[in-house]
Amino acid sequence: MSGIIDTVGSKSGIVGSDVYPAGHVTNSWYFSETGDGIYLVNATETVTVDAVSWSAISGRKYFISTQISCRPYKGSENNVTIGMSIAAYVGTTARSQGNTAFDTTLGQGYIARNVFGSTTTVGGHMYTHWSPHLSFTAGSTATHYFYISAVGTAGQNARTYNNAVDPWQTIIMEVMP
Repeated sequence: MSGIIDTVGSKSGIVGSDVYPAGHVTNSWYFSETGDGIYLVNATETVTVDAVSWSAISGRKYFISTQISCRPYKGSENNVTIGMSIAAYVGTTARSQGNTAFDTTLGQGYIARNVFGSTTTVGGHMYTHWSPHLSFTAGSTATHYFYISAVGTAGQNARTYNNAVDPWQTIIMEVMP
């Protein structure tokens, strides 16, 4: 990447004939996905939504804020806690709902709650959102893909869902190094 030294001594980049200081947002993308519906996974980690894509530039930093609805759902196991693991990935390979291959992990979470009453009752569940704020530096100038996976724990189900009322929303900001 071309660069110059600005008046405060930090490295900045040149885009066309414009000079941008380090930390300047040069592009942003907003995705609001409503078409994947509810996706249920059990004991195998699985991509739960089709990836969103954008053109990334090598060396640029990307900040990603995302929100997806989650629903851990009690399966047939005799547990007092229902839970699911969820993760966010980025890569240069397109991934779609149902894939079990993954790229670079950007963040992970665990969503759980205790179930009161009978621990053998099937159907105990909860609704919540997972809203991580993530970042990475692109290693290549190429189309990059961002997606979410989930897996149920201890005989339980994990669900993510998105629709017109509750979309999966993602904002990606490109920042000069």
